[in-house]
Amino acid sequence: MIKNLRSIIAVAFMTVCASVSAQSTFDFNALYESKVNNKGIFYLGDPKKPKEITVTSTVDDVTLSFIAGNCSSAPQYIKYDENATKATGCVALYGGKPGKDIAAEGSQMKFVKANGNMKEIIFEANKVAGNGIFTASTGELKMDKKTRNYTWTGDASEVTFTIGKKDLAKTSALNFNGVIVNTTITGITNITAEKAQNGVRYNLAGQRVSKDFKGVVIENGKKMIVK
Repeated sequence: MIKNLRSIIAVAFMTVCASVSAQSTFDFNALYESKVNNKGIFYLGDPKKPKEITVTSTVDDVTLSFIAGNCSSAPQYIKYDENATKATGCVALYGGKPGKDIAAEGSQMKFVKANGNMKEIIFEANKVAGNGIFTASTGELKMDKKTRNYTWTGDASEVTFTIGKKDLAKTSALNFNGVIVNTTITGITNITAEKAQNGVRYNLAGQRVSKDFKGVVIENGKKMIVK
């Protein structure tokens, strides 16, 4: 029993380590803070070229690209200001231009993994999270109502996220501090333990002992005293 518990702990530890090592983090402050202009903005897309990729960033083997789309304002990184009450130190994505005759979809973020597939992508919301409709080209996307973080789950080497509007007559924006890409869904799964052998005895330290051992032993998952 104790030996089996040790096996479970060892497998769990290795599983956690594997999950951590399969993670790519896009810290937008670290990536773009040094690139802002004199207005405190670094533009990530060009509304004049709505379908073209303007800025790309690569972490490990995952590449993130920004596409302006039919946006009301260009996707941009906003300079960090600890005293500001508005969104700062984050990437801002904007929905489509206002007007009922114009499509609601706006800016996009595209992720491409060179080796293997992505299983989970977490979008960390800014303290001023913004408002809009966020959709994925594949997989499932959910928002945590408390944190305003979005989590995508799926199995793909490429996925595109698009921001849209709830109200076609108004603009929308979503603000993110960073993105975490996982090739394995976080958490401990598929743990297997070594099956106990009938008639085999262990002492309280989990060490296998012979039939001649005297004292407290564990056999077939049951504790007993051998005199």
